[in-house]
Amino acid sequence: MYLKVLNAEFAVKRALNKVFREENGDVNIISTVILIGIAVVLAGVFKDKIKPLVEQMLDTITTKAKAQIQ
Repeated sequence: MYLKVLNAEFAVKRALNKVFREENGDVNIISTVILIGIAVVLAGVFKDKIKPLVEQMLDTITTKAKAQIQ
């Protein structure tokens, strides 16, 4: 299990290094960071409305998964 996690970590590091080395990667990185920032701000603003929605979705998934198992 530890080796799988270690291999995954190295794969992510290699992918990030590749992105950082590419010349056109810098624009993509900036836009990705901006989009993540917007998502975090929106999640903070709508936290009270998002939480019940996510809980309802997870309850629905759990209920349907249990129904499929039986």
